[in-house]
Amino acid sequence: MIFVFDGHKDTFCRLTCTDQSRVYYSVLQDLSCFCRVTVSQLQQGSASAVKVMKDSLVESDNSVKQAHVAGDKMAAVTTAIKAIDDVNHGVANATTEQNEVIQSLDNDIHTISELSQQGQLNLNNTLAECTRLKQQFDELEKMVLRFKV
Repeated sequence: MIFVFDGHKDTFCRLTCTDQSRVYYSVLQDLSCFCRVTVSQLQQGSASAVKVMKDSLVESDNSVKQAHVAGDKMAAVTTAIKAIDDVNHGVANATTEQNEVIQSLDNDIHTISELSQQGQLNLNNTLAECTRLKQQFDELEKMVLRFKV
């Protein structure tokens, strides 16, 4: 015999064996229904979790592929920058060589200018000497003509 609280002012009812069996059966049905609902909810939650994990795996694979593409592009950019750097060094070296050639030409032009000025001075001196010689020749010719009679 079982005593069950009936919900009214601290009173208990006495249940017979048949009543007890019905209560047990009802409780077992409620528990069974609760278990079925809980298992169904767990299965749905698990299915949802599996789907999220699969989606995450796909997205992770996509991210890895994008990272590889980005890495390849970065390698191409690095190669292009290296090529540009090499060209810049070539230009810098050529510029240095050009500066050396220009400096050499400048020195040669200064030397030619100095030689030209020296040549001009020598020509002026030669002209002056030629003019003086001509004057002396003219004087000598005048003297010779005086003695010729």
